[in-house]
Amino acid sequence: MADILMSRQHVRDMKRDIKVGMVSGRAPEAGAAARTAALKLLDRSIAFGHCRLAVIRFLVAAEVGAGITLDRVRYCEDAVVKCNDASLSQSFSAALKRIFVFPPADTL
Repeated sequence: MADILMSRQHVRDMKRDIKVGMVSGRAPEAGAAARTAALKLLDRSIAFGHCRLAVIRFLVAAEVGAGITLDRVRYCEDAVVKCNDASLSQSFSAALKRIFVFPPADTL
């Protein structure tokens, strides 16, 4: 619970960590900080019951390569349905396809 009770400045700092981590040619530490920050912000949005913001945070976490658990995926699946936003739904579906890449059936 302590992780979700953070100051606005802390949220801004984490958003900055994500932006820095998304820059190509970044230091490995910046990428790790971005992944950590993305998951913390996603978890915070989930804990607060956000729908649209949680899905947006999910998209960011996926983009930085954060380890997204099935619980987070399930929450965001439900949130996308509640949002009733076609664009957000398409972005979420595309992110899921990037995260869960399965080999073609003939190679199994």
